[in-house]
Amino acid sequence: MDQGGKTGLHFAGWSGSAKDIQALLKAGADVHAKDLKGRTALHCAGGSGSTEAVEALLAAGARVHAKDNHRRTPLHYAGVSGSAGAVKALLAAGAKVHTADYSGRTALHCAGESGSAMAIEALLAAGADVHTEDNSERTALHMVSRSGAAEAVAALVAAGADVSGTDEDAWTALHFAASYGNTGAVAALLGHGAEPSPVCHTGETPLCLAVALGHREIIGLLPTEHPSDAISTPAHEAVRNERLELLNAPQVHFFLNEADKDCGDSVLHIAARRAHLPSVEALLHLNVWVRPHNVDGHTPLACALEWLDPFLCAQRDVVALPPGTRSNNSREAVAVGRRDILGRDVAVGRPVRRAAVDDSVRDKLDEWRGVVLALLREGADTEGLSRDAAQLCARVVASEPSLGPWQAVRLLRGKRVKRKAT
Repeated sequence: MDQGGKTGLHFAGWSGSAKDIQALLKAGADVHAKDLKGRTALHCAGGSGSTEAVEALLAAGARVHAKDNHRRTPLHYAGVSGSAGAVKALLAAGAKVHTADYSGRTALHCAGESGSAMAIEALLAAGADVHTEDNSERTALHMVSRSGAAEAVAALVAAGADVSGTDEDAWTALHFAASYGNTGAVAALLGHGAEPSPVCHTGETPLCLAVALGHREIIGLLPTEHPSDAISTPAHEAVRNERLELLNAPQVHFFLNEADKDCGDSVLHIAARRAHLPSVEALLHLNVWVRPHNVDGHTPLACALEWLDPFLCAQRDVVALPPGTRSNNSREAVAVGRRDILGRDVAVGRPVRRAAVDDSVRDKLDEWRGVVLALLREGADTEGLSRDAAQLCARVVASEPSLGPWQAVRLLRGKRVKRKAT
């Protein structure tokens, strides 16, 4: 017996070797012995999926109704294995098909998670209820959608499963299939009439989940139409999760100029607020609106400018300087492109350690400058910005060789940067 209470017979059960099981039984092994999780060798044999191992233990008097500490029977374990043979052997010995474990799951739920259509059909033939819900209100179809087996979906639908049924979170089987990246299950569910754009309690749709997780093939199966009560749009999810390769997908591209229904943010607001230059450039290349206002009246340029102060403060905190310390001067110099004075304190001219601005910080500040300049070049202006924010913009522009001080002056006078400037 090991530290988990497993005997040699348990190990033989997991191995699925009927020969080893018979040898141990002949040597006097206790067929009813339980490990510390309450499992008998029959549970283990069921989990192995070996029909022969299950039959050998049943022939020795193993209890087909034995329950482990979670109230799972050997039939649950056989369902998890996906072995139709093991399932049928236990059913023939009188296993109860409706027994639920502490989570409310029956053997049909377990077989669903395995994705085995044959195991599912064996349980259905024995009277398993396709509508039985576990404690989270999930049916076997919810479990099948996670495994991705189209044949298993078909078996449950043929038995009357509700393809648009929801769990306690209002997740449908399609939500699960999309989130797990199971293209076959998505296609099967849609083919059997599943609602293509259901909204769960937290506002997610299968399309938004597929976009956030980068499942391009699944995105292609779902419609462009998207419900207005969803918490987000596919385009917002693509930008939030930096799935820039999906921006041209019709289901995503259609929403590029949609505003968030709550805060009014456009996709460009999100990208600019993160100072993520690849996202900003990709969106500008797709001709998204450069001057939309959110509910606070902020433009993407304003959001980009707001990024700087928290970033500089975080860098000060990293080196544990007390509040109020003028520690950001060298970083501010980088932010506005003043590399010529990088090695001196801007305020008082004292030499400072160049290590105060390490490569990763410098790179991020350069990226932020790139975001500001990209927005300005595409027509963003200083309208609505505070005086300090407008001056910060002007300093960035003045430091850019292709623009220069005269373009900075234009900005401060309320005009836009000329795109033809090189």
